[in-house]
Amino acid sequence: MQVVKHKLLICSHNEGFLRSFLPHLENDYEVQMATTEAMVHFLVKEWEPSLCIVDGNSPLFQMTKPLREKNPPQKLGLIILTKESDLNKEELAFRYGADHYLAEPQQYPRLRWRIVNVLNRIAGGGQKIHQRMSLGAFNSDKQELVFLDIRLFPNDFLAKRGDEVISLSPIQFRLLYAFFSHIDALLSREWLQSVVWGNTKISPRSIDAQVSKLKKVIPEIDASLMNIYGKGYILTQAQKLKEESAA
Repeated sequence: MQVVKHKLLICSHNEGFLRSFLPHLENDYEVQMATTEAMVHFLVKEWEPSLCIVDGNSPLFQMTKPLREKNPPQKLGLIILTKESDLNKEELAFRYGADHYLAEPQQYPRLRWRIVNVLNRIAGGGQKIHQRMSLGAFNSDKQELVFLDIRLFPNDFLAKRGDEVISLSPIQFRLLYAFFSHIDALLSREWLQSVVWGNTKISPRSIDAQVSKLKKVIPEIDASLMNIYGKGYILTQAQKLKEESAA
């Protein structure tokens, strides 16, 4: 069975940053490196990492603040690594919204503990959203939700196609959970923003873009997940039954 790996983005103008830890990181996670501001913005938006490790001695350290402003803690983790302890920079890092600040560790476990801590917090945020939605929006007491050959396990924050684990970002998982919990129900963009993104402001166009990304990751639902112009989205059993009868 394929094992899903969290996505980590390393942000530094210095390509040698964390080189000694790279084999460990690549073994545990899916890793990309960004050496410019443009690359950071592009990869955070399109690749959707769970966590960014930012070089505190790089000019890219200044991106910590805009990254946090655009990505709340429940969506993106931020860890700052520096060559030496610097009280002023450490304070600035936390003011910018960093989760951890660490003088560059000599041993990989010191970094990995912090990575695991942040990823667990992000996963925990997903569980809290499930609990909040169960007050009326979702039936989160269900252990498994199924549509076509896709199975969703809300309590495990997991989606599968057969025995294969599907790699989903937190937002993609919450979107899929919303649709699977409301088969044949018309979900407005306003409703999706409220229950999937919470207090985060997001435009209708951005919601459409996220739905399109979800369809690319899970093409099986493309024909059944319909955009009702000016109204919202509906994941319909009717289209599923139509395809099955045609087959």
